[in-house]
This record gives sequence, structure tokens and C-alpha cells, in this order.
Amino acid sequence: MTRKSRRLGRGLDALLGEPEPVDEPESEGVRAVDVTAVRPNPFQPRREFSEEKLQELAESIRVHGVVQPVLVRPDGEEFEIVAGERRLRAAEMVGLDTIPAIVSELGDQEMMEVALVENLQREDLSPIEQANAYSTLQHEVGMTQAEVAGRIGVSRSQVANIVRLLQLPGRVQDLIQEGMLGLGHAKIILGLAEEQREAFAERIVADGMTVRQAEAACEKFRGTDPGSETDPEEEEVASEAEGDADVFIRDVQERLARQLGTPVRLSDRAGRGKISIEYYDYEDLDRLLDMILG
Repeated sequence: MTRKSRRLGRGLDALLGEPEPVDEPESEGVRAVDVTAVRPNPFQPRREFSEEKLQELAESIRVHGVVQPVLVRPDGEEFEIVAGERRLRAAEMVGLDTIPAIVSELGDQEMMEVALVENLQREDLSPIEQANAYSTLQHEVGMTQAEVAGRIGVSRSQVANIVRLLQLPGRVQDLIQEGMLGLGHAKIILGLAEEQREAFAERIVADGMTVRQAEAACEKFRGTDPGSETDPEEEEVASEAEGDADVFIRDVQERLARQLGTPVRLSDRAGRGKISIEYYDYEDLDRLLDMILG
């Protein structure tokens, strides 16, 4: 095992409550660290902390103290929190001067990994927070989606699907973060053209659509201009003019888009045609190949 992986393993052991090895000189054991000397984790994937849960944790700390030490890394005369930011915030709320901490020399990649794993194990991140965390590991550390999946313990396709949420407009991401839209809704929205996504997301929220209702409404919306109002009479005439073949093609197109999680287009002429499947990078292509080829 490399020195780097030993440091990461020791950090994970600490946050999971395993005993600290005594034969490694890099470890400084548990020590009291000045609360004011600990800065937030710049790679913290969680952007929102529940005030109610912080209050509950603060009350527990008030009665029992900080039972499990936080994990920090040195940064000059101060420290950066690696794991246990909720405990740190709750300790500050209680008014503690110091907090028990394990000081460990961790690199940026290890710091991000530990922070992500801790949040995933203790309290699920929102889909958007997961997407940002995975994207950070890819673009700032240089990990592939397969490497991210291996480190976190999920499938590569799951990482790819979550990261694709970052292709949604900022407003749609906010709606997902706020819990107004679920992942099922997001998958349907991603099957629309980019200029239609925000308008359809707003319609889902305004009408309180379930995922199934959104699926039924998506195909009709796909053929509309999101910036204009459609005359109901014109819509009815257009619907009557559509042939059975067109209805079938649009149905297949929509089903494929939902299944693959990416826009799909069919062109047909007298029973012959082609299927066009969009992908966004080579890793997204790998994800689609995995799904299609098994």
C-alpha cells in the first residue's frame, strides 16, 4: 500500500470511528484544536446545512460533549476541516473554545474524497451537490468517471447520470436543490432541447406534475415554442392532422430518450430511417454503450 493510500485510509478510519494506528509517525492522534483556528473545507460538497439538525447536534454536544473527533489537515498555523463540519458548527453554536481533532496530512484529492464519502455515508447529499462533487473530482483532480465511481462505490453510469444534471439551466438546478423536482423529472427534462428545459420545468412545478404526468406532457411540449402561447383550437387541428406513423415515431423517440437519459431523434421514410442519439463526451458515450451493449 502506498503512503498516499495509507493517509487516506487513516482519514476514513477516523471518520468511521475506527481506532487510530499507533505505529505511523504521520499520525498526531487526537488533540484539542482551537475552534477559531479551523477553517471550512473548500471542497465541502454540501452547500446547505439543516438548521434544525444543527440545533439537535448542538444540544447533544452541550450535554455529552463532542463524542467523535473531527478530522482536519494543517494549513500553516491553522487548520482546514476535512470531515465533521457539522460537529464543528454545532460546537461553535454551543460556545466551545476547542474541539477534539485528528490532524492528518492530506492532499486535495484525499480531502475531497473523504469529505464526499463522509457526507454520502452520514446524510445523503442532494443530487445537485453530488453532481458538483463528482464534477470537481473529474475536472480539478483529473479523475475519470470510472475512477470516481470506484472511489465512491457506485456505478459509472450513475456518476454520468448525476453529472448530467449540471447541463440543466441554473433555475432548473435550483428547483432540484429545493426538492421541487425529482431525478425522474430531471431525466425527462434532459430529453428536451436546451431552450425548452427551463420552461417545461416551470410547468411541472406549477401544475404539480408527477413523473408519469410529466412523461405524458413532455411529447406535446416538445413540439411547442416555449416562449409562445399555443391556441387550443390550433393545437387540436394539428393533433388531428398527425398520422398514426408520426405518433408511433414520437412515442418510440420519447421512450428511448427516457431510457437512455439523452435526446434521441428518429427520422423515418416509408418504414426506413435512422436513429440519432446525442452524447456529450467520450465518457457519456461509454455510458450509452454500456447501456446498449450490456
